[in-house]
Amino acid sequence: MKKISLCVTGYKRPDTLKQLINSYLKQDYSNKELIISDNTPDDTVKKAVLSYENKSIKYFHNKINLGVARNILASMERATGDYLILLGDDDALLNTHVLSEYVKTFDSHPKVGFIYSNMIQFSNDLKVQYIINFTNKNKLFKKGESAMNNILIRSIFIGGIGIRNIKSQFKFYPTKKMLHPQVEFIGNIINNYDAFLLAKNNIAFRSHEDQIIFRALKDKQERQGGAHMTVEIPEVFELLTKKYKLNLNTDLIVKQLIDLQTVMMLKEKSILGNELMEENYKKFSSQFNVVRNSKKFKLYFILAKIIPGEFIKIIRLLTLNLIPFTNKTKYKEFEEKLKFMLSTQ
Repeated sequence: MKKISLCVTGYKRPDTLKQLINSYLKQDYSNKELIISDNTPDDTVKKAVLSYENKSIKYFHNKINLGVARNILASMERATGDYLILLGDDDALLNTHVLSEYVKTFDSHPKVGFIYSNMIQFSNDLKVQYIINFTNKNKLFKKGESAMNNILIRSIFIGGIGIRNIKSQFKFYPTKKMLHPQVEFIGNIINNYDAFLLAKNNIAFRSHEDQIIFRALKDKQERQGGAHMTVEIPEVFELLTKKYKLNLNTDLIVKQLIDLQTVMMLKEKSILGNELMEENYKKFSSQFNVVRNSKKFKLYFILAKIIPGEFIKIIRLLTLNLIPFTNKTKYKEFEEKLKFMLSTQ
């Protein structure tokens, strides 16, 4: 039986981490471990973790704050499993079979080096806000252009990334200062191994103002010299395209980023403010014609700039409360699963 490691980066969130641990302990797969690599300066997270007294939970406290990027690598390097899944300390596993499904997929597809999954987005009060479906069936993507076209963009979000624990591939993890190092790391992996997308909603992704990505954009120490995804991801895409001699145009990933950033822009404004939001927009626009020519993207930027941040928060809250009414049965089902997985029962 292969061993699987759940690798989690921690920073000042003992309460959400305890909910993640509860979802880990409910997993039906026995040969497992939970690695927690903690940047918290005090012992609040340590106390929360040690209260579980479970030998499969392994806690590591970093003597210095490694920042988001280096802590992801540290969590993987400390793992002893054959397979690894990455989660943030505010995420969770959504059902009792997540670890089993990742292991089964890796075992059944020896050429697969990267797995990602459908998920849900939820709030701090455990309300399901979105059901995020990237696919309606399990899909295999061949290494190289197929995987780069279809799945690289998913690795922007850490929660649910699954890889094999091949120590030699850690050389692919970038040493330069980045905010999204996992994208370059996964990009190298999917040019050497196939990728697989799971249709089941296995991962619960928490949305709130203190998410790692927003905290890092505001906090220079956490950012460690990294840049916004609209700056870093195209650079990574071009680097990988040249390195592996792929017949791909950077506009491909830029269009995917436009779609993603159109959704994110209003939220960024409400959390980061006009100055940072506008700075990110101008950098992105200055690089690519396809961005400058996107009327929809420009319209969203103008709206984000002129609408007050507090009003945006109200609009987003109303919208998120209305979305579940599109499929009340499904949302209620996921909400019940979520509350069970995060509970101590």
